[in-house]
Amino acid sequence: MSDHRSFADVLRSEGGLVGCSEVLPYRGLHIGSALAARQPTILARISHILTVNGQPPLPPVLIPAHITCTTVDIEDDTEEDILQFLPVCLDAITEARAQALDDVGGRPGGVLVHCTLGVSRSATICAAYIMITSMLPAAEALSIVRAARRWVRPNDGFLRQLEHLEGVILRPAPAHPLTDPAACYLPVRQGLPRCELCALRRTTTWHSHVHPLFVVVDCDSCSVPMLIVRGAVKAAHGGSWTSLGAVFQKAALCELSAVADVVFGPGRWVADWHMRSIPDHAHVHARPRVFPPLPLPAPRL
Repeated sequence: MSDHRSFADVLRSEGGLVGCSEVLPYRGLHIGSALAARQPTILARISHILTVNGQPPLPPVLIPAHITCTTVDIEDDTEEDILQFLPVCLDAITEARAQALDDVGGRPGGVLVHCTLGVSRSATICAAYIMITSMLPAAEALSIVRAARRWVRPNDGFLRQLEHLEGVILRPAPAHPLTDPAACYLPVRQGLPRCELCALRRTTTWHSHVHPLFVVVDCDSCSVPMLIVRGAVKAAHGGSWTSLGAVFQKAALCELSAVADVVFGPGRWVADWHMRSIPDHAHVHARPRVFPPLPLPAPRL
């Protein structure tokens, strides 16, 4: 690339700002730029748009009725905590891919994940999705995304966070007891007031905060360990757990068990996926397993 040409100029001259590409073999997962998300031919064949730069590509009145839009505001900055946005992004991608795989009546399906140029933020989200759903290392996931869109180039901070996510997924470490709640954080969507679960960090014990997707705290109502998904995931009646899929649930159970096995003992607790009516965070409780009483010895005759 010559010094006088910006990266955007190169993308524009090579068609990278207009087109989008499907990330195969993940049918229904597309990556592109904000300009691609304005193309009628692209909008006609997808059912969801996931905007990760906080700026929807079109005014709501111009978005086709069949498209569901999700917007998160991620800064393309090396200091930005992009992992906090994974739950809501994974929820949107999973829902869209399910519709693409259904392929009922030839209706549009799939999601276009875009930022501004389709280079850093959208690529990081797509790579993280592949890592979590396929249990792949960061380099392999990025190579899959880069095979679809060769301009992919996450910033150094995002690369470090993907490597951290890889360590958690492929080499999970046991949770560490935590006595200082001030050291923990539970990100909340910008503009929303703090919810009841977020307030727990001031009133209950936090057991684990090392996982980029989850935290484990003591429930203020029933005093048992409770895993909470970082960020904002719709949690009504456990629906989000179903939509996020078995891999995400398995990762949650692994993190929760690191605490519950200490509190109750291995094999002496069960996961309760039923959630209270709190809209901001999906969560699951660890409850003691109730064992049937031992049979009484037969009376001596």
